[in-house]
Amino acid sequence: MFQCSFITILVSCCFLLACNSTPKDQENALAPYILKPEESNSKIKLSEIITKHYRVTPLETQKTSLVGSVNKIIKRDSIFYVLSNERKIQTFNFEGKYLSTLDKMGRAPDEYTYIGDFDVYSQNGQKQIWLCDMNCIKIYNAATMQHEKNIYYPFVINKFKKTPDNHILFMTGQNEKLFFLSDPSGNIIDSCLNTKVTNTMLKPVQFIPYKDKFVYQIDFTNSCVIYDPKQKQFQKTFIVSTKNNWLSELQYDALFQKYEYDFFKYLKNYTFIKTLRYLNDKLYIVSHEDKKRYLHIISTSKQQTIQFAPNTRIVNDIFSSNNNLDFISSLNMGESDDSILLIIEPSNQDIQQIKKGSDSNRIISKINDNANPIILEYF
Repeated sequence: MFQCSFITILVSCCFLLACNSTPKDQENALAPYILKPEESNSKIKLSEIITKHYRVTPLETQKTSLVGSVNKIIKRDSIFYVLSNERKIQTFNFEGKYLSTLDKMGRAPDEYTYIGDFDVYSQNGQKQIWLCDMNCIKIYNAATMQHEKNIYYPFVINKFKKTPDNHILFMTGQNEKLFFLSDPSGNIIDSCLNTKVTNTMLKPVQFIPYKDKFVYQIDFTNSCVIYDPKQKQFQKTFIVSTKNNWLSELQYDALFQKYEYDFFKYLKNYTFIKTLRYLNDKLYIVSHEDKKRYLHIISTSKQQTIQFAPNTRIVNDIFSSNNNLDFISSLNMGESDDSILLIIEPSNQDIQQIKKGSDSNRIISKINDNANPIILEYF
């Protein structure tokens, strides 16, 4: 097992020497190659893009459950946890019925000043909501929303993930190091050095579950860091083979140095990966190239690439009055233990249900502009 050490840090400021590195070749990427979309006039049904098994859940709309700007959404054991406006976490059941809210803004020991990231875990048969607030991870009982404990660190926590052995992975942009591993009490036991990357675009979901490991994508670049809980080892690699000319760390950093926070609008001139997910032995990647957006579905036996914007060939057979498929990009906002989770903002549209074994359908809900978001899941 290779671990970053203090001696390594003194000797080298290179990320590849600080973490267990892999050669920059095609074989070590998560996806060795990505196919271009097929040139075809055939249509693809939205209900069949990922799998024929899908589920639509409109979140209940009432005064006590209004969701603001969705920052992140997590599904655990059929319960949806929605982070709204970085200040409250609302819960909804499998049918979308509102359950409760964690809203403890303040400066008391059991309160938080903001929610930088959150996740949901089980401890002794009880669900817990973990959130990071500056240099502290705060833990609440998910049933009662009562505060249980704090884990403090000597620096700000931006993103985190608890591993199966109860260690804690986290990312901080305020140190010379980028990734850390601590024990359950918060004691640092390993770290990786920061490569030259801006890290301004903190994605809603990072440390993405991938097989039995976790993947942290370096913003929109093709680089990523993989953490293996069994080996307690960091490893740097690529998402897709570099032969595909994906946005590199150096290009990304140069964009920010030149344009600062206006750099995002110049990303359209590059081929970049927005996010990825892994479920049922398939890797899902959303990419942008030439002002077009693609969904790539990759397994060991086959690969499919679908252009979903603009000028898509996808027939929207789920939402009857709206063919806007921009919500596919919301793949970066959610994490689920048993589905690919997408979020749709309401827009006076009908939701259709496709009857099994038939092309006929029926309207199951009409969503108004002032309603809560809709969740579309593929299983």
